[in-house]
Amino acid sequence: QADMWTGKATGGGGKGNDWGGNGQVWKPHFQKNWDGGGDWGAGGDWGKGGKGKGNRSASVRDPKKAVWLGNVPEGTTYQEVLELAKSVSGEARWAEVFRGSAAIGFASPEAAASAITALNGAMLGTSAVVADSWSRKEGS
Repeated sequence: QADMWTGKATGGGGKGNDWGGNGQVWKPHFQKNWDGGGDWGAGGDWGKGGKGKGNRSASVRDPKKAVWLGNVPEGTTYQEVLELAKSVSGEARWAEVFRGSAAIGFASPEAAASAITALNGAMLGTSAVVADSWSRKEGS
C-alpha cells in the first residue's frame, strides 16, 4: 500500500504507522510534548527554585528592572507580591510567583534598585522575604 500524500509505501498493517510512519501516534495539541521531553515540564526546569532559574526567566525582558524575591510562602499569589512591591515603590508593574520565589518588574532600574533595599526583610504573610537583583540562569 502507498501513502497517498508521499507515494511511499506505508509499513502495512496500520499499527502506529498511520501518522508519520515512525511509530508515533497522533495526539491532540494539549497532550503533545512541546519541550521535547516525556511529560509536561520533563524537558524544562519550570518551577524549580532559585533566582533567575528555569524557563520562566524568559518573561523577564529587562533584568535591570526586575527584582528576585526568595523565601516566599507557599500559596502566595502574584497579587499579594505586587501589593507588597507597590507599598514600597509606586513603579512596580508586574509580579510572577514561582515555588518559593517570585519576580517583580519595575518601571526603571533605579526603582528596582531602591526596592531591593526596601523589600529585603519585608514580611509577606508570616515570612520575611529576601530581595536581590534578578540574574539570568548561567549559560543564558
